[in-house]
Amino acid sequence: MARLTPTCVWRISPAVVLALQDRFGDPVDAYVNGSQVWLRDDGPDELVFEWRLHPVAGYERPKGVATEELFSKAALAFATDEAAPAPLTDLWEGLECFPA
Repeated sequence: MARLTPTCVWRISPAVVLALQDRFGDPVDAYVNGSQVWLRDDGPDELVFEWRLHPVAGYERPKGVATEELFSKAALAFATDEAAPAPLTDLWEGLECFPA
């Protein structure tokens, strides 16, 4: 039988992006496929959790925005009511958290 790994998932929203920026800051890693990743070792018993924003199917990086700048530019836009680099629904589907 396969071993199950507990996972939590949240649908993407400006509130989720702002909460990530407020609590975790910029991602520790960003991928060309649009994924944004934070590794946190502040879980129970120092368990490391991976927090990952999952890109939408067919993700395309917005023109003029570097892969490693995308999250911070989007978060700043939501915090200041400015235009984001792209509509949120064109960037990420949701946030997943699981033991790393």
